[in-house]
Amino acid sequence: MTAVTHVVFSGVLYLSTMTLAGAKVSPAELSLCSLGSLLPDIDTTRSFIGRALFPISTIIEKKIGHRGAVHSLLFSSIFFFALLPFSFRFAFALWMGYVGHLFADMLTISGVPLLYPASYICVMPGNDDYRIRTGTWKEFVLLGVMASLFLPALRLNAVSIERTLHKTFKTMSSAVADYNRLAGNNRVFLYIDGYFQHTQGRVKGEYEIVARLDENTLLVEDEEGNLFSVGRKSENQIYPVKAYVSRYEPVEWHSVIVDLTGYTKKDILKLPGRLVGTGELLDSYTEKDPLVFFNTIRGTKNVQILWAKPEDFPDTVFLHGRAVVRSSALFTPPRYAGVRVYETEGGMPVVKVGDMVKRGDTIISKKRLREITQMKIEKLEKELKFTYPDLKTVDVQSYTEDRKEISRQLEELYNNLLSLEDVTAMGDGEVILVDEERVVIREYQR
Repeated sequence: MTAVTHVVFSGVLYLSTMTLAGAKVSPAELSLCSLGSLLPDIDTTRSFIGRALFPISTIIEKKIGHRGAVHSLLFSSIFFFALLPFSFRFAFALWMGYVGHLFADMLTISGVPLLYPASYICVMPGNDDYRIRTGTWKEFVLLGVMASLFLPALRLNAVSIERTLHKTFKTMSSAVADYNRLAGNNRVFLYIDGYFQHTQGRVKGEYEIVARLDENTLLVEDEEGNLFSVGRKSENQIYPVKAYVSRYEPVEWHSVIVDLTGYTKKDILKLPGRLVGTGELLDSYTEKDPLVFFNTIRGTKNVQILWAKPEDFPDTVFLHGRAVVRSSALFTPPRYAGVRVYETEGGMPVVKVGDMVKRGDTIISKKRLREITQMKIEKLEKELKFTYPDLKTVDVQSYTEDRKEISRQLEELYNNLLSLEDVTAMGDGEVILVDEERVVIREYQR
């Protein structure tokens, strides 16, 4: 047979074999398969490769003859084991091309000594009338058939048989199966034909898959970054009539564990991906209604984070928490020792957000409270020193009780005065929140 017939025949054979094995064929492998499909004809100077490798082909033809030992499985193994130390896939591609040539030549009148050194000549089919003579119309019919199969075989290998079947039936479970296989190193996209559960509005288009929620439910994202759960349960936002994985794009995913302790929304906005985890917030959070969109932050104070993007987080502080950030960028997140909350209790903060403080620095001044308390003490002391000019006209019992009450109030004010010390920082850190009731400081690792 001609060189073109051998290349196309072996190419279809190799693509079909690798597709059934679930392996993708690279251009390098297909090139080696094509080379292997030409190698058996190195034993004749009339072939394409024989002319290219002259005078090696002349020597082999004189010593062995055309369609001799070179056209055998034994000789094909020499090329396989020669290339095996470099790459099994490359060696297998070359060997499959070689074997494809032998099978194609078995369709010809003369056949090949496939089982050399045994003297058997292998042909198929056994009837000479159904086999092919090189260069006749029968070979061109075979070439046309194999050429018509080459592109479908190439396409089928690119998407796999399983994905082709899934794309045909368009079920949610098959879409989940395709996503599970592709998600490791790809951005995967889902084509949906269905409707929104809450409005019954039509949904038809392509969405990027963010995660698998269960064996029949996927979480997808639209172009605006909104999330929807896709599945046939009543709590899902989108009900899919038909769904299939439409395409995928190679990407290198990184999963980085972040300690959220001390993080504000400003810090979270610097993270490059979506977050999954748990945490406790300084202030309570009002959970959003999941009717329209998938709710990524659930809970009030102790929250569960489900594939939330940084913009989803409330403007508060994490007292503690941990989350996994999945992104296409590798990064090192900052880590803080903890968060300390100082109650003002009527004092005046002397720091502002963003200030850096050290242990012992004054952060809340109670000078004004001390001044007010001192004024109250002075007033009561004056009352206590007052004596009536004529005790005969005074109710002694009432007078005594009044002085006891003043003394009690003075004692209470003295105690308050002693406790009205300025509040100082208990560690080095950064002020991240200041209001009338508290000062919050994020402390750094030592």
